[in-house]
Amino acid sequence: MNTRSPLTLVLNIPPHYREPIFKLIENNWECRWIFGENKTDIPSCPLSFMRNVTILPISKGKINTWWLKGLSGILWKEQPRTIVITGEIKFLGSWAVMIRNRFRPKSRRARIFLWSHGWDGTEKKLRRLFYRIYFGMADGLLLYGEHSQKIAQREGIGSSKIKVVHNSLDHDRFLSLRQSLSASLVRMSDSYYGFKNAALPTLIYIGRLSLIKKIGMLVHAVAALKASGNEVNAVIVGDGPDYETLNKIAEELNISDNIKFLGAKYDIADTAPLIYNADMCVSPGHIGLTAIHSLELGTPVITHSDFSTQAPEVEAVIPGVTGQLFRCNDQQDLVKAISRQLDLNKSVGRDAVRNECYNAVEAWTPSWQLNAFKKAID
Repeated sequence: MNTRSPLTLVLNIPPHYREPIFKLIENNWECRWIFGENKTDIPSCPLSFMRNVTILPISKGKINTWWLKGLSGILWKEQPRTIVITGEIKFLGSWAVMIRNRFRPKSRRARIFLWSHGWDGTEKKLRRLFYRIYFGMADGLLLYGEHSQKIAQREGIGSSKIKVVHNSLDHDRFLSLRQSLSASLVRMSDSYYGFKNAALPTLIYIGRLSLIKKIGMLVHAVAALKASGNEVNAVIVGDGPDYETLNKIAEELNISDNIKFLGAKYDIADTAPLIYNADMCVSPGHIGLTAIHSLELGTPVITHSDFSTQAPEVEAVIPGVTGQLFRCNDQQDLVKAISRQLDLNKSVGRDAVRNECYNAVEAWTPSWQLNAFKKAID
C-alpha cells in the first residue's frame, strides 16, 4: 500500500546536478513534476526515474519575466494540496499560483513552498517591497542559505515559515572518487602538471574564465607570493573569453612557469584528481557550487566575503577551518588569505584540513537536503 504523501513540484528546469536530490524526493513523496523546457547551456538530468513528469514551454515577457505555458490549466484540473515552486520573483506563474490560491476557500487551499535563493541583501526600497509581498504569500520558504534566511526574518517573515535547505552535488559519487584517489596515493609530480618545481604548493581554480570570476586577481596573487619568497604554482581549469588576457598577464608578470592553463574539463572523474591534490581552491569572484565541489574532495576554499554578491555555497567556507575569506576586490587581502591557508596546511597538516572539509560538506549533501525538506513540508 502506498502511504507516501502527494507533492507537486513546479520548477524552471531540471539541471543535471540536482539528479541525486530529485531522486530522493521522488522516492519519499508521490511526486508530480512540472518543468520548463530547458534551453539553457546547463545540461538536464535524466527524467526516466520520475513516474509523473510534464515539460512545458517557457514564454518570455518584458523585463525578463517568464511563465510556463499551460501551467494554470494543469494545476486547476489536478488541484494539488502541496506545491513546491521555483521562487523567482520574475516567474509570473508563481505569482499567479499564489494569488489564485488566496481566493480559494481555506479548506481547499494548497500549501505553497517557494524553493529560492531569496534575498541577497542588495535589494533597494521598491524591490524590497515586492520581495516582501511575494515571499509573504507563500506558506513556507525553502532557502539555499542562512544569509538569505536572516534577511527574510529582518523583512518580517516569521522564522517558522523559513527552512534552509542548502544545495548539493552527487555526494555518493564524490565518496567513491575520494576512496579511489586515496587508495591510489595520487600526488603532485613533475609529470602530473609539468611544473618545473612540482614541490611547490599548488593552487587551483576551476570554472569559466570570465570577468565575474576575477581570475586575474589569482594570477597577480601568484606573482606577489613569488616576489615575497612564498612561491606557489597555480592550475587554472576552464575556458572562456578571458583566456588570452590571463595568459598575457602571466607572461608580463614573469610567472608563466608557475601557471598552467588546462582548458575545460567537464567530467568530475577528470577534475577530481586535480582538486584532490591541490593545496587549496582559489575563486576570487563569485564561487557557487565550486565551493562544494572542492570541499567534497577535501580541498579548502579561498573566496571573497561579500555575501550579498556571492552564491549561498560560500557559507560552507569556514575561515580557518575549510578555507579563508578575504575582502572583496582587495588584492592584498587575497594574498594574505592564501598565505594564511598555506600556514594552516603546514601547522595542522593537509590531511587534518582535508577531514575538516569532509565534515563541513556533510551539511551540503542530498541526504541533508532531504531531511530539511521533510522538516519543512511533512
